[in-house]
Amino acid sequence: MEYTKSIPIFVLEIKIMQLSKAAIKAINDSNKIQGRIMGEFNRGQWTIYKWLKSEPERLATPQVVDILLSETALTRDQILEPAKELTE
Repeated sequence: MEYTKSIPIFVLEIKIMQLSKAAIKAINDSNKIQGRIMGEFNRGQWTIYKWLKSEPERLATPQVVDILLSETALTRDQILEPAKELTE
């Protein structure tokens, strides 16, 4: 007699998120938000500005989302959006 064992397979979908244009605009428009982000990352205003322009994914963190949720009227869905697919 042959025994077979079924193994459940779980599929995990991971979505890379990025800051939306509305979130980036909110950061650019508010010195208070910029100051809180600078304090959170222990970085200067110029670094935050460079990250927004060239590496906005570095700011798509739970800490920045929490800051934006508390300082703006934006919802989590308005702050984060799925990152665009990488093309070759």
